[in-house]
Amino acid sequence: MKIEIDLWGLMGKNKMTATQLAKITWLTPVQISHIKNGKTTKIGINTIEKLLEAFDCEPNDLIKITRK
Repeated sequence: MKIEIDLWGLMGKNKMTATQLAKITWLTPVQISHIKNGKTTKIGINTIEKLLEAFDCEPNDLIKITRK
């Protein structure tokens, strides 16, 4: 099982840049980059809440689970 945060998809769907997302969520551009590129292994609930609010979406829109 693989769990991913689909920032690429949500940013594209909402026509949002990483810089814009960083300003809205108060996350650093480095944090956004790490999440977007799958380079992070832990994401706090506060960060997830900020992303959900920024995209006005549900957890299932943000978190993708694939079975291998």
